[in-house]
Amino acid sequence: MKEWIQIVQHIESNLDLSKKMALATVIQVEGSAYRRVGARMLILEDGTWLGSISGGCLEGDMLKKALLAMDSQSYKLVTYDTREEDPFELGIGLGCNGKIDILINPFIDQIAAFSQLLKEALAGEKNSLIHSKWNLTNPTESIFTSQLVLNGSTSELGTLMEKELCQLTELIPTQPRIWIFGSQFDSVSLIQICHQLGWRIFWIGNKLKMKSSHTIHCEKVFDWSDELPILPSDYVVFMTHDFEKDLELMTKFSSHEPFAYWGILGPKLRMQKLLKQLNESGVNLTEQLISSPIGLDLGAEGPDEIAVSIVAEILAQSNQRTSSPLKFRNTPIHSS
Repeated sequence: MKEWIQIVQHIESNLDLSKKMALATVIQVEGSAYRRVGARMLILEDGTWLGSISGGCLEGDMLKKALLAMDSQSYKLVTYDTREEDPFELGIGLGCNGKIDILINPFIDQIAAFSQLLKEALAGEKNSLIHSKWNLTNPTESIFTSQLVLNGSTSELGTLMEKELCQLTELIPTQPRIWIFGSQFDSVSLIQICHQLGWRIFWIGNKLKMKSSHTIHCEKVFDWSDELPILPSDYVVFMTHDFEKDLELMTKFSSHEPFAYWGILGPKLRMQKLLKQLNESGVNLTEQLISSPIGLDLGAEGPDEIAVSIVAEILAQSNQRTSSPLKFRNTPIHSS
């Protein structure tokens, strides 16, 4: 997610400078690979690059091929196949056992058009599909379009590769939005991690306690009494350390459509007490709606480790994973 955001920002900042650039996109993967379809690497004519299409083993070679594509102003379709026993056959030692097809696009107008679609998709409130169609022999016929995800539309995901045509339809999820309630120091640890992930952060609490060095990472800060435009697809985390404040907020949000994630800091007995008081006042909430104690059981100690456990639980829940070790997973890590 953050990589996509950085690539968009980098494209926009270099368009006015009339610099040549190329965008390398992983369009097909067979077998094992470090990155999946849709991974991208932006290369500028001075040799600087951003993003990745592997774990570091292909980027050097991709840089050379991208510079050639810029010089010739033509697409390049590159295949790396390491399914054979000799991993050094290509002159590159790879840590995965798979076949990777990568398309290099050096046309600035197309890169700018795709970047705008990606920017709009990430900033939207609903997931989108981006359709990329590259005509390898006639670049003027290449097309880039997007659409909101409708019921069943994700069945369109996939890659089509023909002699003169490559097509890729990929799902672009919206940029995750997290609402962090509480202005104590442990909120800062969660803000820092979410910022590193490229999430949109909204911070609610006492503005007098919110240092500017931390609010700069937030899209917006709110006071306790402000109206909060929280969406059902948002993540909500209570770190208030205030029983009465949590009681007040839980009452306020009890009629709200369920959030994508709702976690509340504190021990189980505290949560049970909150629910009991709410039920006695006629507010019906169940433990199933809320993660409390918050976070995965990592043995976390201190604000930084607790922030890691919270983010890990959010990711596991949003990706519908069990959060068990990958070595116990009997199916592919990435969905096909």
